[in-house]
Amino acid sequence: MTQAERLTMKIWVGAILAVFFLAVSAASVSCAEEQEPKQLERITIGQPPRVLHFEHVQDKSISYEGYVVLMAHVDEQGHVVSTRVTHSSGDGNVDRMACRVVMEQWKFTPALDVDGRPMPCNVMCQVHFNMEPKHRK
Repeated sequence: MTQAERLTMKIWVGAILAVFFLAVSAASVSCAEEQEPKQLERITIGQPPRVLHFEHVQDKSISYEGYVVLMAHVDEQGHVVSTRVTHSSGDGNVDRMACRVVMEQWKFTPALDVDGRPMPCNVMCQVHFNMEPKHRK
């Protein structure tokens, strides 16, 4: 391969990489604009929240057997103030019930910052329906 051919190849590779990185940047900008709710500022937690009380749903009138994963926003007092489904059951009624169970029945100790002061945080919650969680078997 001649020096001119190598230079041409480098220019083409550079151009292809530039187009690729522009496409990736554009895609990440459009995704960032669609995200809800907004991300909390990342800060170091001295101590994460602990679950004091949780409930799973054992209701045979519900035909669903499985789980729903939620992101719960826990305030400085350890209360769940909002939830968002991150892994759906596929049934809106079951998902809403999972949100209601976490909002009304789950209790947490507040997360603490590095100075030991209570702080809000987000916590992943897995609500099981008509099944025993694997860690309990």
